[in-house]
Amino acid sequence: MSLPHEPHHDRREPHRPGGLGRVVAEADGDEPATAILLAVAQTLTAWDGFERASERLLGELAGALGLAAGALWLPAGEALVASSVWSASEDVRSELERALKPVRLAPGDSLPGSAWQRREPIHLTLSTAEDSAPAGRGRPGGLRGHVAVPVCAGEEVLGVVELYARSHADLSARLIGVLGTAGHLLGTVFARRRGELNLSPLTARELEVLALAADGLTGRRIAERLQISPSTVKTHFEHIFRRLGVRDRTSAVAQAIRGGLIA
Repeated sequence: MSLPHEPHHDRREPHRPGGLGRVVAEADGDEPATAILLAVAQTLTAWDGFERASERLLGELAGALGLAAGALWLPAGEALVASSVWSASEDVRSELERALKPVRLAPGDSLPGSAWQRREPIHLTLSTAEDSAPAGRGRPGGLRGHVAVPVCAGEEVLGVVELYARSHADLSARLIGVLGTAGHLLGTVFARRRGELNLSPLTARELEVLALAADGLTGRRIAERLQISPSTVKTHFEHIFRRLGVRDRTSAVAQAIRGGLIA
């Protein structure tokens, strides 16, 4: 069965990052929405390493929605891979991790791949999730993918949070909207920690060029070191500037160091 393409939020009002205080104020009185945004705030302010921070985030988001488990999918080339898994039950977590770790999801494949491709939260009913899970993907403890939220920095998706349910639990359009906003807020965290999450927008060669520039080498010296032509080095820098959204080498080096792309 093909995956449905009707997310629960209004396409005329796309979710964009905004001030956390404003969003929390809008969610005041909506306990799940407030809990979601508090979980994001904790991740924003108390990052203590990828493994612990991501598992805590998954646990708090799942808890806010009354769901049973979660996984964080990160891009690896042209596929998504499960990088972090959480469940309150250690047995379920181990089973889920064994089931998900070998899986590579292409854009549009299953719930996380669809959220990745469309850059918006996708919410499925339990019966639909049953039919749309990819072949070979385990479902320990009766879990089904229930909602997937892309972690976005601008138009780039830096990850997808997938949360699992054991029984049907409808999510309101308002709550889907809050999840979309949460995904954009989390994108600011992930974008600053690309190195730690292995989320570089640059190729391996572009990283080499940028690292040599950070060491003070000129374009000609970089070409000699890498045994490529100066015009190729210039092309690499053009790609680097475009992908990092900067205009010169100094800004590119500074941004790459801040983001952990180069030492």
